Amino acid sequence: MQNKLILSLFSIIILTASSCKKDGLTKETQNGANTLSCKIENKIFKPYSSEGIDFFSDHYPVLKVSNCSSSNRFGIYARNKATDQTIFVEYSYISHTGAYNLRQYPYRGIYSGGYADPGWFTTDSVYTGQLILTRCDTINKIYSGSFSFTAKDKTSGRIIQITDGRFDLKE
Repeated sequence: MQNKLILSLFSIIILTASSCKKDGLTKETQNGANTLSCKIENKIFKPYSSEGIDFFSDHYPVLKVSNCSSSNRFGIYARNKATDQTIFVEYSYISHTGAYNLRQYPYRGIYSGGYADPGWFTTDSVYTGQLILTRCDTINKIYSGSFSFTAKDKTSGRIIQITDGRFDLKE
């Protein structure tokens, strides 16, 4: 009887663990792991290069953050070289954690659809978003948090949703 009880408990644990779905996004960390992911119209986006995530090919990085007080600019750039999709988040220099509204230049979110989904989608006064910094370490240059935005392609008028964005980047 005791063996059946142990076997039943073991089966429940296995079934519970196997039924948990991972969302495919990168883990939410705050240690400068150089990770970023989001959903574009509910499809997972991650930066990618066959040469490696930190490889600077063609003089452009696949994943980068910069926060410069002298030029008053904060930016996140992520590119998937296989699809040529890119995500940009632009803001003025940021010195502390908090929530920041994305709307029009210079405080905006941008998505370029690449080969499969051509278009240049940007936030504006109507289509907006949010950047949330949960770590803003200007000494060690580590920036972590989340983002989401709705953006419009000015040429086609199409609207796109970028959701569940998370990043943990070291400059």
